[in-house]
Amino acid sequence: MNPRVYFLLSAMLFIFVASHAAYADGDPKRGAKVYGVCAACHSLEPVLNLTGPSLAGLWGKKAASVTDFVRYSSALKEQVFVWDETSLNAWLTEPNAFVPGTYMTFRGIDDKQVRGDLVAFLKIAMAPGGGATVVAQGFATEELARGQAPEPLANASPEEDELAPEDRHQCKRPAGRQTGADTWRHAGGQSVNRVFGSG
Repeated sequence: MNPRVYFLLSAMLFIFVASHAAYADGDPKRGAKVYGVCAACHSLEPVLNLTGPSLAGLWGKKAASVTDFVRYSSALKEQVFVWDETSLNAWLTEPNAFVPGTYMTFRGIDDKQVRGDLVAFLKIAMAPGGGATVVAQGFATEELARGQAPEPLANASPEEDELAPEDRHQCKRPAGRQTGADTWRHAGGQSVNRVFGSG
């Protein structure tokens, strides 16, 4: 074999192994704590899209492949990679560098160990049934797996208007108003217009 080809292949193998080492021994339990930031926009429940798509069952699937999520950037739709250790490591390093023009506003994770921990968690969480698996293994709570999804309206109780202000995210409805448009005052003094019915 030509010495230059041998050197080139050796260098490529070293780079491949070194890049995988950053997340091959990641800790999924620590990664679950990092995932808390992701849960602001993503869910691990199937068909529960938030600002970002549900991550349920995406491991090994093509980027921008959640069919019922309509807010993918055209830049991400044009990609052909699948979600695995390599693509997630690059994505989590700096999404806009990996896919210029993506709508993902997350700036990225500089620390290789933190990224490796998150990738180790996502490898489990993004597998089919992964949301239930990470909950069953104690890596995440059901709330974390659900993401920042609001409580379904069917589960909301009619008594919620009667809760104490501290139980209503410190919002206060002016006395005497039971229907129509109103202004709520948050603890920080910010006014929010809200329309509510008589129940």
